[in-house]
Amino acid sequence: MTLSVAVRAGAILCALLLHPHQGVAFIEPEDLDPVAGMRALDSADASGGPLAPDPPAQVSLEENFTMEWNGYRIEAIQGFGIEALVLGRKNYVEGDMGQLVPIDLALAWGQASDPLWVRHLSVEQSDRVYRWSYPRGTPIDQRSFEVSSANMHIMPASPEIRAMLDTVGPGDVVRMSGFLVNISGPGGYAWNTSIVRTDVGLGACEVILVETVEIVGR
Repeated sequence: MTLSVAVRAGAILCALLLHPHQGVAFIEPEDLDPVAGMRALDSADASGGPLAPDPPAQVSLEENFTMEWNGYRIEAIQGFGIEALVLGRKNYVEGDMGQLVPIDLALAWGQASDPLWVRHLSVEQSDRVYRWSYPRGTPIDQRSFEVSSANMHIMPASPEIRAMLDTVGPGDVVRMSGFLVNISGPGGYAWNTSIVRTDVGLGACEVILVETVEIVGR
């Protein structure tokens, strides 16, 4: 792996979804930020079922391993693989964070990747947070969507992987593998990955060191 970057200490906000009581699922599309908000897969007008039917896979490591970059410790805690529909993408370029984890992908699998659901969806990504919404009366089941969708923070393992990731966009079905990682550093700095599918809210996002990536559908 050829990354050589540092992380700026400070608060990092990451979220799978806003908490259900905040009613984000019923924000009308026009209430989203007109710049950051987008309609996911507008052209999806029919369904042959989920485009990415299987949930992500995680495996325990025989032993966690760590990497040291500029005084920060990157600890791989589980192996991870996913095939998912890309609902949205957000790039980050400023500061050390923009070098270490330059991409957020809003991903969906299982029922959440069915175009009959996705065509009703609006997606917004900003400040490492993913928000989704749909108009009242659409067929989406909120809890099913919560556990089958995530904002994942992507750390490319090499310039070649970064170049491949730069071709990934909304509407693609992407397959990735690598490791879920925790990041720690000076002054008690910590950014820990989620390791479960059922969490929501701040801290419920995955931080993935991506070693392989492939677009398998477009």
